[in-house]
Amino acid sequence: MGIILTWGYYLVMLLFIVTYLQKISLLLRKKDELPAVRSGITLPVAASAAVDILLFRRLFLSNAFLWFGEWLFHACLVLIMVRHLRFFLDPVPPCIFSLQTPVIIAGYLFPLSLIYIFMAKLVIEKKSYLSSSNFFLLTLLLLSAVSGLLMKLWFRPDLAEIKWFSLGIVTFSPSEVPHGPLFIMHFVLFLIVFAYLPTHIAAAPASLLDARQREKAIRSLMHEK
Repeated sequence: MGIILTWGYYLVMLLFIVTYLQKISLLLRKKDELPAVRSGITLPVAASAAVDILLFRRLFLSNAFLWFGEWLFHACLVLIMVRHLRFFLDPVPPCIFSLQTPVIIAGYLFPLSLIYIFMAKLVIEKKSYLSSSNFFLLTLLLLSAVSGLLMKLWFRPDLAEIKWFSLGIVTFSPSEVPHGPLFIMHFVLFLIVFAYLPTHIAAAPASLLDARQREKAIRSLMHEK
């Protein structure tokens, strides 16, 4: 089982990297086809795109209620992912150890933020349905969050076994999978989420920069008229 999960991890990472590079390449080709944006990326455009990425400014302007859930979800996700690096690094940097308290809080808020987003879309936006892709992704993330909390609170796995298994992945020396079906479920859910994750999210910086350049070009043309 350890070899199967390890090779599954490699295949998912390869799929993600290839798809990500394809998206970036497509954005660059489309950018070259637009004469209005060939002047290059300016500092104000890059700074504005960074604000959009970090604070979800556009979402806040269009729907402040949904913005709160989305920002909380992404903030918790980043903290949790950074904290999980302790299983893949040896030695573990002190900065990751220092995140202990914030990550514990984020671990409890993470499933709540997913439920908040789900309710916001159905109740506040009054949508009678969610797209199958969004519903599937929310469900996967919620199951992953719940399985993680179950392992932390009640069905505690052997952290040394998880560390050994994780280091085996990054050193290309597969080892036995930690005992317990809950960890296997949690790890498989992670692989599915990573493989299913919409690649436009990973390519958000390039997409926003391109969108900012388009807006700048449009405003320039309107000003000339």
